[in-house]
Amino acid sequence: MEITSFIVMIITLSYAFQRIGECHKNKSNLPKLLLISLDGFRWDYLSKVPSTNTTNFSSFINEGCHVRYGLKNIYTTFTYPNHFALVSGLYAESHGVVGNWMFDPEYNETFSLNNVTQQSQSKWFDNGAEPIWVTNQLQGNDRRSGTMFWPGSYAPVKGVQITRRQDGFDFKSDTNLAYETRVDILIKWFTDEYPINLGLLYIEEPDETGHIHGPDSQEVKNKIMELDKIVGYLLKKIKEADLHEELNIILTSDHGMVSEDNFIDLSKFLRPDLYRMFDWNILPNEGQEDLVYNQLLKASKENGHFKVYHKNEVPSEYFYSKNRRIMPIVLEPEEHYGFAQNLSSLKRLNKGAHGYNNSLQDMHPFFLAMGPAFKKGASVESFNNLDVYPLMCHILGLKPAPNNGTLDIVKELLKEEKQYTVVTFATYIATSILIAFIAGIFMMAACRQHRKLKHNRQLVLSSVPDGIKFSTLLQNESQVPLLSDSDDSLN
Repeated sequence: MEITSFIVMIITLSYAFQRIGECHKNKSNLPKLLLISLDGFRWDYLSKVPSTNTTNFSSFINEGCHVRYGLKNIYTTFTYPNHFALVSGLYAESHGVVGNWMFDPEYNETFSLNNVTQQSQSKWFDNGAEPIWVTNQLQGNDRRSGTMFWPGSYAPVKGVQITRRQDGFDFKSDTNLAYETRVDILIKWFTDEYPINLGLLYIEEPDETGHIHGPDSQEVKNKIMELDKIVGYLLKKIKEADLHEELNIILTSDHGMVSEDNFIDLSKFLRPDLYRMFDWNILPNEGQEDLVYNQLLKASKENGHFKVYHKNEVPSEYFYSKNRRIMPIVLEPEEHYGFAQNLSSLKRLNKGAHGYNNSLQDMHPFFLAMGPAFKKGASVESFNNLDVYPLMCHILGLKPAPNNGTLDIVKELLKEEKQYTVVTFATYIATSILIAFIAGIFMMAACRQHRKLKHNRQLVLSSVPDGIKFSTLLQNESQVPLLSDSDDSLN
């Protein structure tokens, strides 16, 4: 009977380990994080729509944490510079992605966000910065990253290619993947046999709607309500995948949006054949820099709605001068004003714009977060978007690469370290208790068997006739049967 008990215990222990293995078959024991960018989502957009129509965004605020007045982004407040700042913690002059359109004099080439081929060329993004997906994968073979259309994520950086990625996003196309499909793919990556522990999702709205109709339009409000449904779909899929207790989620954006009511026609005071323009960077033709600068400076004084800087005159707080991709002359428009090289040739006049000074409140994007690392109901006034990189490293347990961010403010949104590690190691504690319990039962059974064997010896010795040698008894001891449970009850 004791042998049977022993076998049962071994089977039970094996089954317990099997169940633990099944529980973790599609789950990584590493902390998990999903970073989502809703392009052009201004800091106050949620206040413009009734909360009854944004219940899923409200869940983030009620169950997680938020920034009351948005993040302060980097100069300039365009899409590519700020998406790369979010994931590297560096200013544009340091990470090298200085605009949506930029010229590199070393390559003698122009980069455009509309050029899909250039998205996968490392030379535009591998300039010293270390994006979070590279940091993640360099610090453990079991650490995997996945990006869904995140600007700047298609090309290898530091020789590291992202584990999972969805390429081919086209800013000019309406045929990009549906938002729900993007969510489905990401959730699958988090639950694969070899899952990611870091995911990044990019959605191009409400930026496009804001450009076409203006930030205060009903169309933007409608788009916010549409995005709320996508957030609801995301939360539903996360719960269905049993990720809701372990996945940290950050919802943020790259910049805000203001109405663009006026345009400065540069052709009225500067011949178009004297220069090239990349965003608001001016590259004069060879030998024409002084002429171009002086004409722009004169116009800025007469017009009064924009500033002009030599590259070395750009204010130091912009951190926008020490890079070869920043052109010799930099223009900065006044809020609500835009530039046109030739106003009559523009195909579309936007009603909303960004790219202005990053100190302007309406250039700031929103920030919401929830998950096991974040305090419920916490909020802070603001912090820099550069701080998101060290925040993500902290959540993922990574050593950050050199960066310009800090946790000084954002730590107010985080749970105490002990609270977070309790969640992380809860499974291991439960497993240890189970193993100790089963081991205890086995030891008790072994002790009981030992006592019965000793009792048998005593019974046999007491019944040995006088004259039989003790050595003979020992030789035959192995032949003595163990008492059954019923026999044991007779004594």
